[in-house]
Amino acid sequence: ELHSVFPVIEAASGLQAWKILEDLTNHIDLVLTEVFMPCFSGIFLLSKIMSHKTRKNVPVIMMSSHDSIGIVFKCLSKGAVDFLVKPIRKNELKNLWQHVWRRCHSVSC
Repeated sequence: ELHSVFPVIEAASGLQAWKILEDLTNHIDLVLTEVFMPCFSGIFLLSKIMSHKTRKNVPVIMMSSHDSIGIVFKCLSKGAVDFLVKPIRKNELKNLWQHVWRRCHSVSC
């Protein structure tokens, strides 16, 4: 459903996601990442994004089936704009466009 509204670049691991993000020719409006992934954890990926000169401005939304307050707090305190608990409800998915819309209008896409 998200594919029909926005082009989506998928990554099989945190490391692959980081390589996509490092390539500044890729236009990225939003990062939606799982907390627990192979190679890099989502939290490590979030830290790398937040310390990058330009990618730190891309909103990052974390998701996991584990919703312990510790994991949620860690993600939000490290810079995530939101945390979604899986399975993700349809209305939550529809709200993702708002993050992209806000970002586009704040930087004049």
